[in-house]
Amino acid sequence: MLNQPEAAFARRFRSRSALSALLAAVSLAAAGLLVQQQLGGPIVVGGDVQHPDPASVSAPGPLAAASLTADDARAAGDPGPGPGVTGPQTCGDLLARARVCSPSIGVDAALEPVGTDGTGAMIVPTHADRAALGWYEKSAPIGAAQGNAVLAGHVDHPTEAPALGTLHTAQPGQRLWVSDGSGAVHSYTVVAVREPTPRTALPQDVFELTGEPELSLITCSGYYVRPDGSPTWSYTNNLVVDLALDPETAPVP
Repeated sequence: MLNQPEAAFARRFRSRSALSALLAAVSLAAAGLLVQQQLGGPIVVGGDVQHPDPASVSAPGPLAAASLTADDARAAGDPGPGPGVTGPQTCGDLLARARVCSPSIGVDAALEPVGTDGTGAMIVPTHADRAALGWYEKSAPIGAAQGNAVLAGHVDHPTEAPALGTLHTAQPGQRLWVSDGSGAVHSYTVVAVREPTPRTALPQDVFELTGEPELSLITCSGYYVRPDGSPTWSYTNNLVVDLALDPETAPVP
């Protein structure tokens, strides 16, 4: 049973899901990011942007695969940004809109509810002028008391500021804040960084609807290849960063 804030979040996002899915699908460049749903078999999460010079493209894997318990990660504290991460410096306007923000990980993106398209592919928001993350509406709601929320975004689009272009620098203890745009803000702490490979072998726990309240950020990693017989190019691996919901929301930077 969802509490009142969780139910409001889910209702608000689901009421917008059809329009958001349509707009995202119109701008989606291609297929990619394979993951596996808890029930119903594999689905496609989002799309790999097709590059004009694909032979020169790759996406970094994690600087260091790591895992801590939620208590140990919180006790360690936020280590700050990793190498190459330059912002955002503040998340002060979180209440203004649905948004995902982490100065340490380098994430500052709009949050959009997404479902699947006519082929069963999960839609990842694709905008030429801004970064966005998709919250998979069949995963746990943001801030839910149990289950895992799934957020997916591009590693390389838009070119100037991809939503998860610096996710590979994530490390345990770093914090992430998520707002639904209607006054609810939750903080999460990174507990694990992993690179499931191949992409079709994403762990089942990503789509758990029971258990500890958590969140997974998912993007691409690895080589950019064109499988035999495929008209499109795609990445070989997924990069997954798992976070635990904080019992009390940490002060917003």
